[in-house]
Amino acid sequence: MSAYSEGQAGKTAAGLASQNAAIQRANAELDRRAALIQANDQIRSAQIDKLNAGLSLQGGQIDEANARLERVQGDFVAATQVQNLTSDSQLAVIDSQISRRNASTLTTYARSLEAEGRERISRLREDGRRAMGVVRNKVAASGIVEDGSPLIVEGANAANIELAAQDVDYETRSQSRAAELQAQNQLAQSGRSLLQAAQSRKNARNVVKGLKFSRQAADFKAATGLIEQQSAKYAMTAADDKADSGRKLVDLANDRYDVALQEAGVTEAGGAATARASQLAAYGTLLSGASDAAAGAAKLAPTPTGAGAAATSAAKSKKPS
Repeated sequence: MSAYSEGQAGKTAAGLASQNAAIQRANAELDRRAALIQANDQIRSAQIDKLNAGLSLQGGQIDEANARLERVQGDFVAATQVQNLTSDSQLAVIDSQISRRNASTLTTYARSLEAEGRERISRLREDGRRAMGVVRNKVAASGIVEDGSPLIVEGANAANIELAAQDVDYETRSQSRAAELQAQNQLAQSGRSLLQAAQSRKNARNVVKGLKFSRQAADFKAATGLIEQQSAKYAMTAADDKADSGRKLVDLANDRYDVALQEAGVTEAGGAATARASQLAAYGTLLSGASDAAAGAAKLAPTPTGAGAAATSAAKSKKPS
């Protein structure tokens, strides 16, 4: 290969190496940008995940607080209801007892009215018989025979006395019946009060049962809130890990970019070294060709004789070594 060809080959190799290095730098920059975009997207995604996890954590805390508040409120409301229902039951029992006592009093009053009526009727008839006996005695003492008008008058008086007795009997029976009806109403009221007391006790038991279920629901809601909080904490930790991974990707992209730049530098340096080597080889080829040409010219030149040989010998001896 001629010196010129070797020099051109070295320049070509240097140019190719420089182009390859430029391509490597451009690819490294593209790879770096792509890696940074991916890493930044991952970091932003992690930040959004952490924000959502924070919101979930707050939501879980609010759910837990609400559940505990609902339990306290449920306990208070249930306790108030049970207390009110217990009071209603006790008052209903007292009302039932009062109604029974009233019924007993009214029944006793009715019996007393009947006894009083019988006593009044008995006295009225006895007084009538006694008055009629006095009249008969007076008539007999006067020598008047009991016939005609006195007998009619006596019969009329007896009838009036019996009518008065019947009026008293009707009056006392009516009063007694009214008292018995009132007593029956009081007994019915007593029964209704007992039913109301039983219903109040049943409602109180239902409230206690409902309180049990409401407590379970509140506890479940609170546990769900705690689970949500724990999941949110795990999500926040995962988001932090994701963000750290994204930052590591940034560092890795920068490191790869630095390595790629170094490789491009090495490629470019290798091309320059190849070019220098080609230039040195070209120079060597030129020197070798010049030396060969000089040697060939020396062989072809005539050999000097006499004074010419002496001058040539002197010139060689003065040539620097």
